Amino acid sequence: MDAYTDVITTFYEKHPLCRDFPFPFLLQSLSSQYDSADHLYEMAMNGGLKGYELRSREWCSGANPQAPKP
Repeated sequence: MDAYTDVITTFYEKHPLCRDFPFPFLLQSLSSQYDSADHLYEMAMNGGLKGYELRSREWCSGANPQAPKP
């Protein structure tokens, strides 16, 4: 379990705009296919996290999607 939490912690540290990405979804996404923080980020930005294709880009935007646009 520590290996997974280390990857997720690194993900949040290296990619602060992804702070809205829910921890449980990242934990579910970890496998041999997504084995590093950089790979998780790449997949999130490209909509490649299975089941979270659209939401992952939103969660990594660093902006509140509900906030009014200027």
